[in-house]
Amino acid sequence: MRRVVHGAVRKRTLTLKVSVPQAGRLVASGKGVSRGAKTAKGRSTLTLTLKEGHAGKLRTKVLLRFTPAKGKQRKVLRKSITVTFR
Repeated sequence: MRRVVHGAVRKRTLTLKVSVPQAGRLVASGKGVSRGAKTAKGRSTLTLTLKEGHAGKLRTKVLLRFTPAKGKQRKVLRKSITVTFR
């Protein structure tokens, strides 16, 4: 996973655009938000949508995990970002 290209919170929805280096699966999860996952067929930018679990203010860390589809080094790449819902 190269980087989070764009992230926006609108009402109770978090939208993340993440660029991935190769084919594989990207999973996003965090405390108080739904889990989202997408599969990439190659190098691309994936859009994930996460929903807040309950109404009210919430500040949480979202963990992004990318697992490559194949290759020698099939390690999981991790990155976390802090998000605030208002």
